[in-house]
Amino acid sequence: MEARPFIAVLGCFLMYVGLGTLHLFGNITPYLTSYLRKRVDNNTTYEETTWIIYTTEFIMSFIFIGVWLAERIGQKSTIMIGTVVFSFGIAGTYWTIQQSLEATLATLGVVSNLGFICCFGLPIPVAMEWFPKNRGLLAGIVSSGAALTPVLMNNLHTYFMNPNNLQPDANGYFYDSGILDRVPTLFLIMGAAQGGILLIGLLLYKKPPSEIPMFPYPGE
Repeated sequence: MEARPFIAVLGCFLMYVGLGTLHLFGNITPYLTSYLRKRVDNNTTYEETTWIIYTTEFIMSFIFIGVWLAERIGQKSTIMIGTVVFSFGIAGTYWTIQQSLEATLATLGVVSNLGFICCFGLPIPVAMEWFPKNRGLLAGIVSSGAALTPVLMNNLHTYFMNPNNLQPDANGYFYDSGILDRVPTLFLIMGAAQGGILLIGLLLYKKPPSEIPMFPYPGE
């Protein structure tokens, strides 16, 4: 049995692992919010940083843009653009979180998710084309990559951010200077790690050679 179909599906799976940062927000928000409150604006609350999730959900409503762009410039080019924008949005939070909540919202809530929607809708259909008799199974396997991200990353993030398992104050905010000093760097690490996983997935990604065009132009 040829290895190419399995390699391509692995690439699709890894892309979803790379895109799974949405599921990490619950773990990083105590550190993000504490940093903004203690180092930037002491009026910052969890209710305000929740706007990052609201913005994410709003951007997700434009997920069709990824398919629209792929019709015009190709799937790999679209995913490459999405990977760069996605990673830049996360890594750029290293600087924006040191400025304001609004700047953090722009990079982590808007920019990174514009990259996300360029990538998200493309890997599953390609994986299913490689195994047309097992489309449902392949869709489940590939999409499970996003669910695997917190399993892999949450403990690593906690180990980096709070290796001594220090507890927040009575209001739920961290105050330890060592923890707060590491918060911006976490976003550099996340951007590099998630972007690297996406790029590996893209290198393995390939459409079946005999495939009917998945996103034909109108009239074709």
